Amino acid sequence: MRTPYNSSNGGYKMKKRVLAMVLAAAMAFSMAGCSSSSSQAQSSAAGASAAEQSETAGSSEAQAPDASAASQASEASTAPSAEGIKIGLTFLNLDNPFFVAFKESIEAACKDAGVELIFSDSQGTSEGQIQAMEDFISMGVNAIIITPQDGEAVLPQIKEAREKGIYVVCHTIMPEEYDAYVGAEEHDLGYCLGVAAGEWIKENLGDQEKVVAATLNYDIAPTVIARKEGIIDGVNSVVDNVEFVATETAGETAAGMAAAETFLTTYPDLQVLLGINDAGALGAYEAFMDAGKTGDDILIGGIDATDEGLAKVAEGGIYRMTVSQNPDAMGKKCVEDCLGLINGEEIEKEYYVELVAVDKDNVEEYR
Repeated sequence: MRTPYNSSNGGYKMKKRVLAMVLAAAMAFSMAGCSSSSSQAQSSAAGASAAEQSETAGSSEAQAPDASAASQASEASTAPSAEGIKIGLTFLNLDNPFFVAFKESIEAACKDAGVELIFSDSQGTSEGQIQAMEDFISMGVNAIIITPQDGEAVLPQIKEAREKGIYVVCHTIMPEEYDAYVGAEEHDLGYCLGVAAGEWIKENLGDQEKVVAATLNYDIAPTVIARKEGIIDGVNSVVDNVEFVATETAGETAAGMAAAETFLTTYPDLQVLLGINDAGALGAYEAFMDAGKTGDDILIGGIDATDEGLAKVAEGGIYRMTVSQNPDAMGKKCVEDCLGLINGEEIEKEYYVELVAVDKDNVEEYR
């Protein structure tokens, strides 16, 4: 059974999964009560107003505090009641199943706590996130959860929010300023997959003089470049017979399929393809299947442990591994941090989730 990768010791070690801790913390907020009414509207435009994309679990209005986020951390008595709290949420897009699960977790945690969640789909653009942040600020939310497309692009809005007493909890991508961070180091995410892939290659293709490999990246998000580099570093830390010959941007299934089709045409001996997420890697899987590249010497792997990714791993075919970073636990922790900050509690400013390489041997633990 594969065990969690822990960046503090540079390898794998046995640890308990973090979900139980986060669930226990989240339950504390459920006593605040929740409203039975819920409404949702989502705009398809990247710059759509967050006010038109609201999901309500409480109906009370709340105004942004005038003091800075830092000073308000010590003034719990002035914090609004749970029913008056509003949290804004914006991330990359809903095309990635990981973010669908992440959003559902946040929705559930907000509902349990009796707070209002306002969601804005940035459609994968920095412009959309900038608009969402500006809308959240003008609406007077109490906290914002954001997975930045580009940490530098939204930094002015993050600074403005914090200056106006709005707490900013960042997920996955760490900009220069934030009140709390929940996620995993990008290089560690890739490294976890790379080490697992390297171990498989060593066991199954170790006798080959050269193994031809390719990666799927998402370099349009600068901080995710480190994830691709981590994949390569992880593989090379285990074996020395792998040659990475190509990479292509592919964070969605269609893009992954198109990239893999091109790879297979250019490099017919391609045996290994590793993606920065499951969505793109699953597209590559389809291309390999269509090309008849389904043998025991083929390896495809991704990151995120989405339902689709786990299902393919469980089949025991060429989609052999993924990496779990637990979007459910991440979502609950983000809401927990928001409420802790709003109520003047001391929180852990940076929280790194446990990373686990999932293969056919342990996949049932994560389904």
